[in-house]
Amino acid sequence: MRKVDGTKKEMERRTFLGWVAVGCGLSAVSGRVRGQVEEENDAPGGWTLLPYDAERRRANPDGAGLPGGLAGVQEVWGFDTEGATAPVVSGGTAYLGTYDGVKAVDTLTGEEVWSYETQGEVREPPAFADGRVYAGTSEGRFFAVNARTGEEDWSVGLGGEVTTSPMVDGVDVFVGTTRENALYSLDIADGAENWRRSARVGVEAAPAVMEERVIYVDGALVFALDRFTGESEWRSYSGGRLSELVIGETRVYTVGGETVYAQRLRNGVDRWSKTVRGEVVGGPVLRGGSMYVATNSGFIYSLDLNSGGWTNWNEEFTGSFIGSPVLVDGSLYAVTLDGEEARLYAVDSSNGETVGEYLVGKEQVEQDGDDEIEGIDVELTDGPVVAGAKAYVAGEEGLRAFGDEEEIPPTASFEVSPSSPSVGDTVSFDASSSSAGSAPIETYGWRFSSEAETFSGAGETYEELFEESRDWTVSVTVTDDEGLSDTATQEITVGGSASDGDTETKTVEGANETVPTDGTSTPGFLDGIGDGVFLALGALGAILSALGFSAYWRMEPEREKLRKRNKNGGLCHDCGASVNEGDQVCGICGAELGHQE
Repeated sequence: MRKVDGTKKEMERRTFLGWVAVGCGLSAVSGRVRGQVEEENDAPGGWTLLPYDAERRRANPDGAGLPGGLAGVQEVWGFDTEGATAPVVSGGTAYLGTYDGVKAVDTLTGEEVWSYETQGEVREPPAFADGRVYAGTSEGRFFAVNARTGEEDWSVGLGGEVTTSPMVDGVDVFVGTTRENALYSLDIADGAENWRRSARVGVEAAPAVMEERVIYVDGALVFALDRFTGESEWRSYSGGRLSELVIGETRVYTVGGETVYAQRLRNGVDRWSKTVRGEVVGGPVLRGGSMYVATNSGFIYSLDLNSGGWTNWNEEFTGSFIGSPVLVDGSLYAVTLDGEEARLYAVDSSNGETVGEYLVGKEQVEQDGDDEIEGIDVELTDGPVVAGAKAYVAGEEGLRAFGDEEEIPPTASFEVSPSSPSVGDTVSFDASSSSAGSAPIETYGWRFSSEAETFSGAGETYEELFEESRDWTVSVTVTDDEGLSDTATQEITVGGSASDGDTETKTVEGANETVPTDGTSTPGFLDGIGDGVFLALGALGAILSALGFSAYWRMEPEREKLRKRNKNGGLCHDCGASVNEGDQVCGICGAELGHQE
């Protein structure tokens, strides 16, 4: 472990995360610290951590699920590779681990974008954050690569096999290992070790992060650590080996075997436990006051967290669930395997009713020489990831993407306010009326063109101050998560300012007023000033006049010298400009020139 000034390092990281909280407009009541992971996920079509967020809740309520209850779904593409993990998705690219490294795949075409090769296998899904992809290998290397190019940014050795998907939050990345049995906190910038915490059995599930705590499971124990120092805050014993966890608003929920446990987030005190039919597979899904778990006996349970884990509903499906379900836009998505078929299900999270199902793999017979080999053509390795109106299912033979039969592009539209702007107006351009097609809109690009200049902008809404009268061509291009786009264009004219027009000025009672040619009268600048202000201005004027006369009196001898010099040429006695002999007036200021007596 590198030697650092622990106090200084901790304060720097605390300060950074504090500014992240301020920048995100977080409530002073909640005081919750968020990293950039949530910002990445806020983009339509984003799923940048395997458990979706730092609390590991596996729910994206605002995401785009698969349309039509899977009625129009088909396999969009397949990407063949050995040992594919579940992917993370951002900006139209899916990133997945494989037996020989990490690969980036275009979500629209299924074509490889880049490949980063490693010595060991990448057995756990990577993580995406801040333009980088993070992952670890079975040989104990942990690395960060540029998400656009696949080039390595940094790589460090951890000593043991990396057995968790990375948890990236703020300035830290947390990852667990076996063999060496430790939980690491690494600096996201360069992989430098912040701290290391030894584990008894091994860290096999990625930790969860909330506020200033990191929570992880080690065998039958749950630990809560200070995220900045790695020091223990509390630990809790469950009674059985734990496999996964998720953090709610006030409690930590863990699963092990057929049991779900709830402990207080503040101190780890046990609250309740719930036994279900079959062993819980993958991790729980948490949304609002409900938790959803799937079992290897084919059940999905909805548990009410506010009543001590009472069952809202449970439904049985054919086969055994593989990996964790996910929740997107009100529907749970999960995959099952029954020995002959692999199926993707969409389930209404409110009542457990099946919205749709789709066959993603089936039994087939392959010929290997004289031998016939039977098996499922999609050997599932994890649960689905649903992002950008597609479901991604990983298997031993590669990654498959399932989506709508027809990819519909978005429709661009925008409004201008004011609709007839004048010089000096700040004009608002709002593209929120644009509509998505088969995938969510991800970016908005503005272009403003006139005869004199062209400039661009970005964002769903855009404002611009126009300081000159000019005709403009304004367009917005909306692009969805799958790379499909549409453009809308409008012509606008920025006219003269509201105060422009024919006016004349006349003098009335010693004050000025502006009188439009239509005969109406506009109050002058001095009309609203009271008598007391006039008296004060008069006194001030008298003082300034006296000072000016005094200065003029002191300058008079010098001015007289100039007059006497002007007979044979010299300087103007008023402005000091050079004059020629015989000049009667100054060519610069027009003053009459004196003559030497």
